[in-house]
Amino acid sequence: PGLTEATTPAQNGSDIVLTIDAYFQGILEEELHKTIEEVDATSAMGIVMNPHTGAILAMANVPTFNPNRVASSNANLRRNRVVMDAYEPGSTFKIVVASAVLEDELVDAEDKVHCGWGELHLSNGDVIRDMEKHGDLTFAQVLQKSSNIGLIKFARLLPKERFYQHMRRFGFASRTGISLPAENSGLLSKVEDWSERSLETMAIGQEVSVTVLQLAQAYSAIANGGHLIAPRILRNDIKTEDQIPDEMTPKVIRRVIKSDTAKEMRRMLQSVVDNGTGELAQIDGIKVGGKTGTAQKASKEGVGYDKEATVVSFAGFLPVMAPRYVCVIVIDDPKNGGGGGSVAAPVFKRTMQRIVHLP
Repeated sequence: PGLTEATTPAQNGSDIVLTIDAYFQGILEEELHKTIEEVDATSAMGIVMNPHTGAILAMANVPTFNPNRVASSNANLRRNRVVMDAYEPGSTFKIVVASAVLEDELVDAEDKVHCGWGELHLSNGDVIRDMEKHGDLTFAQVLQKSSNIGLIKFARLLPKERFYQHMRRFGFASRTGISLPAENSGLLSKVEDWSERSLETMAIGQEVSVTVLQLAQAYSAIANGGHLIAPRILRNDIKTEDQIPDEMTPKVIRRVIKSDTAKEMRRMLQSVVDNGTGELAQIDGIKVGGKTGTAQKASKEGVGYDKEATVVSFAGFLPVMAPRYVCVIVIDDPKNGGGGGSVAAPVFKRTMQRIVHLP
């Protein structure tokens, strides 16, 4: 309305350096693209992370879109689902209760439990099932075979409040604080809102939702000896042209479990790959640890689960005793190919095999 206009001169921004490795990123995207075509899946997500620094070395969502023609792309494809979308993880979440009972010295790896004959009847009348009839298993074998029944029986040794504390300490239901927009915190009800079966179902990765990034952060805590490290995708700012970029110091949020607990968890997760549900993640000459997951998706009608739709995954690290990489692979609704062990584990193998053999 006046005769003068106030202006602020534009200022040049500073360059940034990402933690992303272009070769790792290309490999991850290629393998995810190949997989969704092979198993006729809706979509796929993946991440490769340094468990000691929190640096994200690759982060991919497929199908992708052409950033040069944004207007012609589907809005859903422009979402960074690794950070923005939360899902029920299923058995990859079992590391939390397994770490918790070891950390609180309630069990050791050789303690045995009777897993029944494939069914566990809960107090409210619901039934939890295993894919196979396992009979007696040690604690290590429960994780190796991914027995829902066995894990629930060990989980019941934990007071509800203590289990909740362990889940929160692993970073679930909290944003990681990564420098990316619209991060999802996931879902984890407070103890006072739990149902009669919440402890049992949360122990096996139901009734809780997580992001791929949160899961990678949790597995990194096991891989690095027990510390929750803040993930990051920005290496640093470059303020002047002649300034040499220095890698940022890793930010340790807290100690989640003791180093001995983390070491025992790595050993047991190695057995999952050596002799259990994750055998298709094996890489010649390298010891791999990890966990498979096959979770039903919520029904579109809003009640219960869709019996036909699944989210399958594999979360792992290598090499086991001195992990350099954590990798999480999630495939949404594969129409053929099976569960996490048969669909996601091979993607982990191909991705990490190519990465570790880069010159």
